[in-house]
Amino acid sequence: MANDLIIRILDNTGNLQWYLEGEEASAASSSKETLAEAEKLWRNFDAEVRVFVPTADIYLTKSKLPVMSQVKLLKMVPFAIEDEIATDITASHFAVSSVDGAGYTAIAVVNRECMDAWLKMIPAALKEHISLLTPDVYGLPWREGILTIADCGQQ
Repeated sequence: MANDLIIRILDNTGNLQWYLEGEEASAASSSKETLAEAEKLWRNFDAEVRVFVPTADIYLTKSKLPVMSQVKLLKMVPFAIEDEIATDITASHFAVSSVDGAGYTAIAVVNRECMDAWLKMIPAALKEHISLLTPDVYGLPWREGILTIADCGQQ
């Protein structure tokens, strides 16, 4: 079993939670100040860093788009969905998935300032090793036909 350092960013003001889990370690905390402790543990256990961010700050959609390289797709997506988003596309960060079996591409859009605020909360040593940065809703268990609900306080 691999070691995982999971960081859940709760908002843009520095509120976060972290959890280290693996064969050799298990620890958790809910403050930015103790993220330094998480960084020390990460170094000792060579954990994979996964970051979950507030889904409420991200626009998630999917679209049928022509098959093309990832680079071309990232250039085209902002213009393909600009009528769906209520923000300036030049102030937004876009992420896309590969095409699913039905021919759709999943798209995530977040304000660049919001993304920058999230990344500023994470120490540089950890930031360089992030293997996943994803909406926190994707951290919930999912099974087709089953509803999952999480109490996320103010979110």
